[in-house]
Amino acid sequence: MPNRIVYIVAFFASLNTFGQESFQIWKSKVYVHLDNRTELLKDFQSAGRFIEKESKHGKALLAIDDSLVAREMYFERQVYMDTLVSSGRRSKLSKPVMAKYLKRLAYAYYDNDQAEGTTDILNKILAKEYRLPTLSRIECLMILGNLELNFQLPDRAISKYRRALSEITAQVEKNKPLVRSSIYNNIGLAHSRLNNPDSTIYYHRKAFNIRKKENSTYAMGQSLNNIGAMYYEIQAFDSALVYFEKGYHFRSVSSEATESSLAESWTNIGKTHFRLGNPTKAKELLEKSLEYCKRANNMAIMKRNYEILHELYASEGDLKAAYSALGNYYLVRDSLYGLEETKELLRSSYKQELREQALSDSLNRVANRKIFEEKSRREEVIKYGLGFALVGLLLILGLLLRNYRNKVRSNKQISQQKNSLEEKNDEIIGSITYAKRLQDAILPSEQSLNKHLPEQFVWYRPKDIVAGDFYWMHTSLEHTFFAVSDCTGHGVPGALVSIVCSNAMNRATKEFGLKETGAILDKTTELVLESFSESKENVNDGMDVSLIRLKDKTVQFSGAYNGLWIVSEDVKAITGQLQSNQFRVMEGEGKSLIEIKANRQPVGYYENRVPFNSIDLELNSGDRLFLFTDGFGDQFGGSDNKKYKTSKLKRFLLETSTQSILDQRLAIATEFEAWKGSNEQVDDVCIAGIEID
Repeated sequence: MPNRIVYIVAFFASLNTFGQESFQIWKSKVYVHLDNRTELLKDFQSAGRFIEKESKHGKALLAIDDSLVAREMYFERQVYMDTLVSSGRRSKLSKPVMAKYLKRLAYAYYDNDQAEGTTDILNKILAKEYRLPTLSRIECLMILGNLELNFQLPDRAISKYRRALSEITAQVEKNKPLVRSSIYNNIGLAHSRLNNPDSTIYYHRKAFNIRKKENSTYAMGQSLNNIGAMYYEIQAFDSALVYFEKGYHFRSVSSEATESSLAESWTNIGKTHFRLGNPTKAKELLEKSLEYCKRANNMAIMKRNYEILHELYASEGDLKAAYSALGNYYLVRDSLYGLEETKELLRSSYKQELREQALSDSLNRVANRKIFEEKSRREEVIKYGLGFALVGLLLILGLLLRNYRNKVRSNKQISQQKNSLEEKNDEIIGSITYAKRLQDAILPSEQSLNKHLPEQFVWYRPKDIVAGDFYWMHTSLEHTFFAVSDCTGHGVPGALVSIVCSNAMNRATKEFGLKETGAILDKTTELVLESFSESKENVNDGMDVSLIRLKDKTVQFSGAYNGLWIVSEDVKAITGQLQSNQFRVMEGEGKSLIEIKANRQPVGYYENRVPFNSIDLELNSGDRLFLFTDGFGDQFGGSDNKKYKTSKLKRFLLETSTQSILDQRLAIATEFEAWKGSNEQVDDVCIAGIEID
C-alpha cells in the first residue's frame, strides 16, 4: 500500500515538470541513467505519460523493461512496470494490450519474491476478457504452479501444471516442443515433494523422451539428474549413480553447460559414491565440485559439498578435516543467510529513497502552489478550494506515514520475535540432527553389511529425524548375528531407548560372550532393566526384536513379539524341523511364506517372564529371510485410508521374492509410498531381507 501511495504522489508532484520533452529524449535519458539508480527512478516517474500512445511507443517501452531484466535490476523493473500499468488503466487501454503489461508486472513481482502480488495479477489476466495468447497462458500457469510448489503445496502445483498441459495446442507443440517437457519436469518435482517415487520417475522420463527427440542435451542432463535424485532419496544408490553419471555426460557436452551445473553433477555423483562405500572417489569429485563452485560463487552447492565432506571425514576418523569442513559449512550457510538479509536491506533502501524523492517533489509543489495563489487573489474560490484540498492531502499523508511508521515498528518487533523463535528452533533441530549422527553410529555400515551378508537389503524409514527402530549386527569367528528392533516410542524418546537396547545387545555378545540367541535376549533384558532401575519412576520401556544367528545355511532364531518370515520352495523341509505351534504357513505360487513365531513378551519389564526360545533351522540356497518392525503394517493409506496390515505385507513379500534382493527393496519402498500417499507416516519402518547362498 505505501508503494502505491508514493507512486500516486510522485505522479501528481511531477505534473508541473511535464514539459514538451519528446519520447526519444526521455528514452535516451533512461538508457544513460541505467547505472544511476537515483536519476533512473526520477525518469520512471514520468514514464506513464507515454503510455497514452502505446501503439506508437509500446515496443520501445517494453525494450526498456527487457534491458532492466537483462541487468537483473528487479526492483527498478517493478517500479517501472507499476507506473506503466497505473497509467495504462487511467488511459483505458484495451484488455489485450493491458494484459501484456500486467504479465510483465507479475513477473516483476515474482522476481522480487512477492508471491501475493504475482498470484493476484496472473489469476486476473487468465480471465477470458484479457484474451491472453496461448503460450503466455501456459507461462502464467507454470509460474502459479511454481509458487504453489515454493509454498509446499505440491498437490495444488500439480493442478496448475495439468491446466498448463491442457492449454498446449498443435501450434505450440510444433513451434515450442520443449514446453511440454518443462511441464512434465515440474510435475515430477511436485511428486518428489509428495514422496511419490514412481510418479516422480515416470514424469521425468516423459520429459527426457521429449528432450531426447529434440536433441536438447542440457535439458536431457537435467531430467536424468532429477531421476537420479529420486533414486538417491529412496536409497537405491546403484541406480542413482547410473543416472547421475548419464546426466553429467549430457550436461558436459552441451553448449549450455555452466560451471554450477557441472559442479552440481559432481556433487551428486560424489555423495552417491560415498553412500556406496567409495570415499576416495567421493572425495575427489566433491573437491572438484568445490573448485567450480568457488569460481561460479555458487554457495548453495558449496554448502552441500561441505556437509557431505564433514560426514565423509568423520566416518574416516579424520576429525581435523571433519571439523574444518563443518566450519566451512556454517560459514557458507551464514553467508547465504547474509546475502538474503543484504538483498532485503537494499530493497528497503531503494523504497526509502523513492519515498524521500516523492515527498520532496510534493513539498516543492505545495510551495509553488501557495505563491501562485498569493498572486491570483482574484481566484479566491479556487485558492481556498486548493488550499483545503492540499491540507486534506497533507493530513492524509501524515496519517498514512504515521500508520506506516507504526507498521514498520510492529514488523520490526515481529521480525525480532520470529528471529528469536527461528534461532531456538535451529538449535533444537541442530541438537536432534547431531543426535541422529550418534544414533547412526550404532547402526552397522553398508560396507560391513555387504561384507558379512552379501545378499541382503535393509529398508529403513524413520518417522522423524531420529528413530526408535534400529538394526544391529555382530560378527564372531564362527557366526554372524543380525537383528531388527522396535523400541518403545519414536523420535527422540525412541532413539534414547534404542541406544540403551543396542548397548545391551553389544554387551551380551561381546562382554558376556553369549552365542545362543535366546540367551542373548535374556541377558539383554537383564541389562536393560538394570539400566532403567536407577530411575525414581517406573520405566517400562524396552523393545520388540527379531534376532538371528547365521552360519552357512544354519539359522538360529529368537524373537520378542516380532517373528521371522522365511520364503522358500521347500516348505516341508523347514516345517519338519518345527513343532506345530511354532509356525504358520501362507501358500503361494511355487513358493510359500513360513512365519516362525516369537515369544509373546518384550525385551524389558514383563510379568510372568519366561526364558526366550532358541529355534534352530537348516535352510536351502535361495531361501529368503525377512526381519521387520510393525511400522509398515500400521501405516494408514490406500483408497479407504485403512491400515496396510501384516497379512497384506506377507503376501506382498511373498509375491516379490522372485525379484533380485535389490529390486525387491525398491519394490518395498515404492509400495509404501504408493500406499501412504499424502498421509503422514505413523511410525518408524524397518524391513531387512537376507538370501541364503
